Amino acid sequence: MPEPAKPALETLIGEAVLALEQGGEPALQQFLLAHQAEARSVHQGLEQLRRLGILAPPPPAPLERTTFGDFHVVRRLGMGGMGVVYVAEQQSLHRTVALKVVRPELLIAPSARERFRREVDAVARLQHPGVVPILAVGGDDDQPWFAMEFVAGRTLETLLGSLQGKDPTRATGGVLKAALEADDSASALFSHSYWETCTRLVHQVALTMCYVHERGVVHRDLKPSNLIVTPQGQVKVLDFGLAHVRDLARVTRERQPMGSPAYAAPEQLLGEAVDERVDVYALGVTLYELLTTRLPFVDSSPQLLEQRILAGASKGVRAFNPSVPRDLEIVCALAMDRDRARRYRSMAALAADLDAVLTKRPIQARPLGPGLRLWRALQRHPVWAIGIGAAALVALQFPLLLWRQQARANVELAASNHQLELANASLTAANLAVAQREQEAESRLQQALGAIETMLSGTTRDYSIALPSSERMQLDLAARAAQLFAALRADLPHEARIDARAALAAAVHGDLLAKSGEPDRAEPMLREAIARLAATAAADDRNTYVTALRALAGAELRWQRPADAERTLQQALCATEQQLARTPTGFEVRRGRAAVLAELARLRLATGDGSGALALLQEAQVLLDTVAAVAPGDPLLTYDSAVNRELLLQVLPALDPDQAGPVCERAIADMLRVIGAGHPGEPYRSLLASLYELRGSIAVAGSDLPAAAAGFWRSLALRLELLHEFPTRLDNRYFTGASWFNLAMIAGQDGQHAEALARLDLAQPYLREARAASPDPRYASAYTMAIVWRVEFATQLGRHDEKAAAILELGSTTDDPAMLLAAARMACVHLGTLGSAPTDTAAAWRPRAVLWVTKAIAAGFRDADHFVRGDQAHFYDPIRAEPGFAEAMRDLEDSK
Repeated sequence: MPEPAKPALETLIGEAVLALEQGGEPALQQFLLAHQAEARSVHQGLEQLRRLGILAPPPPAPLERTTFGDFHVVRRLGMGGMGVVYVAEQQSLHRTVALKVVRPELLIAPSARERFRREVDAVARLQHPGVVPILAVGGDDDQPWFAMEFVAGRTLETLLGSLQGKDPTRATGGVLKAALEADDSASALFSHSYWETCTRLVHQVALTMCYVHERGVVHRDLKPSNLIVTPQGQVKVLDFGLAHVRDLARVTRERQPMGSPAYAAPEQLLGEAVDERVDVYALGVTLYELLTTRLPFVDSSPQLLEQRILAGASKGVRAFNPSVPRDLEIVCALAMDRDRARRYRSMAALAADLDAVLTKRPIQARPLGPGLRLWRALQRHPVWAIGIGAAALVALQFPLLLWRQQARANVELAASNHQLELANASLTAANLAVAQREQEAESRLQQALGAIETMLSGTTRDYSIALPSSERMQLDLAARAAQLFAALRADLPHEARIDARAALAAAVHGDLLAKSGEPDRAEPMLREAIARLAATAAADDRNTYVTALRALAGAELRWQRPADAERTLQQALCATEQQLARTPTGFEVRRGRAAVLAELARLRLATGDGSGALALLQEAQVLLDTVAAVAPGDPLLTYDSAVNRELLLQVLPALDPDQAGPVCERAIADMLRVIGAGHPGEPYRSLLASLYELRGSIAVAGSDLPAAAAGFWRSLALRLELLHEFPTRLDNRYFTGASWFNLAMIAGQDGQHAEALARLDLAQPYLREARAASPDPRYASAYTMAIVWRVEFATQLGRHDEKAAAILELGSTTDDPAMLLAAARMACVHLGTLGSAPTDTAAAWRPRAVLWVTKAIAAGFRDADHFVRGDQAHFYDPIRAEPGFAEAMRDLEDSK
């Protein structure tokens, strides 16, 4: 019976989060013990969630004490197989250090102490900018420790994690710079192509290891997690716990590999004596992983992984990243050669060839010849060797039998063949020249399209590389891409590929212009792009056409033109129906149709048609689920599905409340898995924040205030982080204010009116800024509701001055008739609380209330019964005698 398939990493991360939330750290540790093979990857995913503020930090590890000599522990930084590393303060010098302590449970093992001593002895020999120095060593209470310089930065392992899901052929050094949050001083390092930036980082390590090897130290555990990059772009080598130091006692050989198997050289796996070439091998694997974002040898079974490494048959770097130069692929392959006799003889030789690649000089390394490649293949497949050997014997004997008979005929044919070859040569040369020119032209066209589309991709769906404060950069990239496509279109007017892509570039540019508040420039650009795309017949360009229609509909909604948006989306829906008729199982077709259905559902929600919205969203969810079955690990597809569920949650609480909770938890779990697996882009986290907000709202409906507060606090934490990273995005300001508003409502329901007012104080600046910057009705509504509740809470606390100020702010800032009348009623109620206040104070409030009634009628309020027989008519009694009020009522009657 075949073994059951193992759950995907994203699923395991989601289950780990659930275990942590339900049972705390003990439950999490039990979960990790039950999944030991994947425990490290799951732990990394959880750490990613903690760094993003999605999960609370882990409780401090239990310590026998928090002081080691002159050092006081501040927090835990990480834990490895042998020791725990803490951030600590050296009290005498008031400086921050990294303190490494042997894990207490390992002290009974002599090997742990030996490895610890070896690391101290190795690093003590080294004084180099690329090696993190040891500052002090101690052994209080028989527990060894040492203090190192504290290095801010990210390990290469963390940087690689940030690249998951990205195409290395389209990335640049800027992607690594963003993940590192590098200083401007490092700009030169990251201003190159992606492969060149990776090579420069590895070249730094190679130079450092040249120094290390010259001092008689072999690291034996080089890997991305032991290489940290500072914000200034300097790479430093960590963890010499497995180092071999010349002139010290040799560690006993053993069959069990040392270090991480994926980076271990074959001789390490075989338990053979090692030299500096194991570090060359490990650095070669690290370079391969950086260039391709994947390891050269991967297998779920440690035994099979070892066999793959010993066989040494990995695909070349260019198989995964064609942008890598051929010479660099050769350098990487030679550094990773399974035969250490063929591998670079020293780290200095590897560093020299890396420098040659960077400076475009000839390298010393040479690829395997055909004979050696064949011999290696026969070693890996001995059965082939028998068959090929037999065939070789036949092949050698058969020509000898025919040679004498053919020799005479060959002499006679030679003369005539020579004349024919001369004639053919000239024709072949001409044909080759034509073919070569055509091939070069096609190659240049493909390169141009690829380069421009790379620029364009930074402005569209690649959420995982959203960079802080990138709005202007995105707009500039879109404008440049549109210009370049337009230029190509002018040069090659009959090339259909260019025409469709030029139209999409114009559509993306127009969409970004609309989002940035330039509708006059955006609309004609979008309409022209759609007209051109409508005339394109190619099936793949139909996807482009639907994308452009969605962009136009989004712009029309931002311009408060829902009827136009409805027509545009119906046009897109018809296009997707035509696509489905041609390709009913098309991945992108179903995905695009689901997106259009979701946009139409938003319109239904805006008009109060919950049932209509629900039907559209359910159809969209079916489409997304069928697509997910084809591509279960696609992070963007998971995002689309979670967005659809978020929209469902705006309908379900009213129409099917029992389903709201499970749908919300499913969407949250999906986003936690994606983010924990290395996709922390802004839209992913923003969506997760919205889902936590919805979780809080569902809890409010169930009268579970603690659960509601927990959901709102989690949402706020994400919102504040996103606001810090993307300060100019208006939605981030609005949603931050909305989170504070929701928390204020929780405090108010719990009777904590002073706390509620304090939280509204934090909400209002964000909501005010959003309202002032955009006509979006959400912003105005949230802002005025915050003022209304400020009046309520101030009234509960008897803070009449605060209440009066809030009423004045509401009446003077809103144009909404309902809110103007609310301000008028509040002013009338406030009149009754003035008591012994001076007469002129009361006299000032009456005309204000009348003014707001007048403005409400002028803004379109037409219900005369509201002031005479309505439930709230009595509120206006204090101002009925005012001349302005009677005039306003006459205007209301005249307007009927």
